[in-house]
Amino acid sequence: MIQQVSMRGHRRKALITAAIGTSISAALAGTALPAIAAHTQLPSSVTLVGSLQDELGCAGEWQADCAATRLQSVPGTEGLYQATFDIPAGSYEVKTALNDSWTENYGADGVAGGANIVVQAPGGRVTFTYDHNTHRLSDDLPESLGGAAAGHWLTSDMIAWKGFDPAQATSFQLYTAENGGLTVSDGKILGGTGKELSLMPSGLDGALAGKYPHLAGSTVLRLPAEAAREARELLKGQLILAAHDAAGNAVATTGVQIPGVLDEVYASAAKRDLGLRWKGDRPELSLWAPTARNVTLHVYDNGSGGEPKASVTMKDGRDGVWSVLGDKGWEGDYYLFEVEVFVPETGKVEKNFVTDPYSVGLSTNSERSLLLNLADPALAPADWEKIAKPVVEKPEDLSIYELHVRDFSITDETVPSTDRGTYKAFTHQGSDGMRHLQEMTKSGINAVHLLPVNDIATIEERRELRQEPQCDLPALPRTAKNSRPA
Repeated sequence: MIQQVSMRGHRRKALITAAIGTSISAALAGTALPAIAAHTQLPSSVTLVGSLQDELGCAGEWQADCAATRLQSVPGTEGLYQATFDIPAGSYEVKTALNDSWTENYGADGVAGGANIVVQAPGGRVTFTYDHNTHRLSDDLPESLGGAAAGHWLTSDMIAWKGFDPAQATSFQLYTAENGGLTVSDGKILGGTGKELSLMPSGLDGALAGKYPHLAGSTVLRLPAEAAREARELLKGQLILAAHDAAGNAVATTGVQIPGVLDEVYASAAKRDLGLRWKGDRPELSLWAPTARNVTLHVYDNGSGGEPKASVTMKDGRDGVWSVLGDKGWEGDYYLFEVEVFVPETGKVEKNFVTDPYSVGLSTNSERSLLLNLADPALAPADWEKIAKPVVEKPEDLSIYELHVRDFSITDETVPSTDRGTYKAFTHQGSDGMRHLQEMTKSGINAVHLLPVNDIATIEERRELRQEPQCDLPALPRTAKNSRPA
């Protein structure tokens, strides 16, 4: 579900709202969420709990009994609790715990045991207020923007807003901020520049309607020619669609999805060879990262640890491809890309160190990519050139057996223990598993589909560090309700 954020009647001390999924779950279950906390007595204490507590003097995070983050009763207002904290800049998750315990705790939208609330702190003093009449937690920060993304930038001059009724507004703007930080306060959007948009009453035209059938009925907006020409630069920062009333107040905002416009503006990238190529004994690397501000290649002697032996700034092409021609002698070294890019999830510019998405080789646990020349004869398995691929005249002649690499041999005692569950198990021709495959060929099987053959980030590749589950579920301890944060 894509939700747009309504700004009608917005107050500066905005209620922190998240937990869209929690609200949906309750609606689907047919149960109304409680609006008034008449079923609980006034608490003896209210604690702000979360990932910021260790920054504020607590022994650790999610400490329900930490006095350092307790809110104080507001004199003259029964059920209202408040406190101000000096919080370092960062993204945190919080909720409230009552009576120094997790027995009664409240998350987003005042839901008992509800989802954690995300707080984007700019650094400095933040006042939190808990209202026991509604169980809701609020702060005095301007509301950040960009969580939901019902906007779809399709071409350089065309944007669709799915699920928004244009009758609710008198004008529309695309707000941009090079380094993020767009917020809304008292109906005004702060921290960026607005581009006026024109409403297209006829909706999507024939070509776009056919390409994006899921956007049928969306509000369609056109950018002015000048803004359309700036698309490449605008795509590198934060983007927010806003609808305004006659008084200029924002009545709704939403984030913007950009795959469509990226494909149009950078269409020529489809013809590029990406990843690692070799020009003689020099590696050439190409990375498609059209929204990046800078990309730096770091080269290492080893697959883990140590400082880079070389760091080279990559060149940005008009097609969004960053490229660099490396040095002789780099073959066998490892590398990472340092990508400086605005990240919608965090709302700011980040520097991410990433492997090559087109890697031909990786170090253990995919920590770094490997500069590997697949044309090197030394890398070919024994008798590689003598293997004759079976001829299949048409796809219908294939009879495919799907096989999991680990399951094939993990319990096969005819395979050496060090090779069980690995690719190398297929080299033991006399194993029970291989004999079984040979028997299956007599029944007409002529193809084996191995899976998975891609790296999986959550699987520890070093066997000595793996923890194999015993799968004895009845023996595992039960988790008490509300014993830990959502």
